[in-house]
Amino acid sequence: MAHSFASRLREWPEWRCPRSPCGRRASSGAAARHHRAVDIFTRAQWHAGGRSRRALEQALADGSARRVLRGVYAWCDVPDVPENRARAIHLLRPQHTVVARTVAAWLSGVDVLPPGRSIAEESVHLMVDLDTTPPRISGCRASQAELPESDLVEEYGVVRTGDARTALDLARFAPRGQAVASVDAFLNDDRVTLADLWARTRPLTKVRNCRRLRANLAVADAGAQSYAESVQRVLYVDAGMPRPTTQIPVYTLAGELLGFLDMGWLRYRLASEYDGEEHHDSDADRVADSLRRDRITGEGGWSVEVVRKQELWGRPAALVARTSELLLARGWTPPNSLVLDQIAQAARYGATTGQRWQWLPLERLLAA
Repeated sequence: MAHSFASRLREWPEWRCPRSPCGRRASSGAAARHHRAVDIFTRAQWHAGGRSRRALEQALADGSARRVLRGVYAWCDVPDVPENRARAIHLLRPQHTVVARTVAAWLSGVDVLPPGRSIAEESVHLMVDLDTTPPRISGCRASQAELPESDLVEEYGVVRTGDARTALDLARFAPRGQAVASVDAFLNDDRVTLADLWARTRPLTKVRNCRRLRANLAVADAGAQSYAESVQRVLYVDAGMPRPTTQIPVYTLAGELLGFLDMGWLRYRLASEYDGEEHHDSDADRVADSLRRDRITGEGGWSVEVVRKQELWGRPAALVARTSELLLARGWTPPNSLVLDQIAQAARYGATTGQRWQWLPLERLLAA
């Protein structure tokens, strides 16, 4: 099925640009001569009409243009909608390729990028059938893969991997934090279910990164509301601490709902909440957070640890050390003393070198 579909990909009609009356993409020279008639364009189209690199840089600097992807630009008044995202992709990809991983998630409307990173900084990952030679294109990465028709979706003339395949590919190939955060994002958006992902994973016993895939699915959680919350939860689990529960409802003795905690440990009535800049930076946000947490602490009987941006991203080992001390104070007993030894060693290493610690699972610690 994969081979027959690959041949169908080559036969599909070229993208019909809505601004091109003949149904084909306008030439780069025409695009440059009528640069406002083409609202999404490549660097080559810009230069073909005699416009300089400096003029493009000025347009980006003054906000009249923006970078959509590597080597693809749009005027500032072009809306960021799925159709225009597909048009931008189509300027880069050959017709017989499939868009995958991070950019496939972007086309689907699921944000899987770390805070502060833009899709314009990402390479476009393309996939081709096993019988096809991967193309070499600036701003793109291409690889061979099995591409069954059930894994592919066609939208606005661009073929991408479907949501389940995209989530699995990211869980297999992305770094640990991003891999889990990506799966969490698809789960939270009700694009896929964890049961379906596990069903598709079980037959994959001899594929590349199959162990990594299973390890990432094992800690995935639909309750994570942000990329940072996913990374924070994975950090605690990898350090050997008990896995926190997400979106915990807290009630008064009278049964009144006080609110939901981002994550925490029900047994120890300890919560750990990340305060990012997007929703917790204004004075009003901080006052509201403080009032909510005061009620949860006073009437709900919980202790709430507040995690700041600089702690999660800049001093993660120190954060783990502090949280583990709070858990110990509320009755947590580690499964082995080696867990606390590693946490202390990681905190010292981070404070001395400023570098991240590579956490070892308990079985590796016992075998060392």
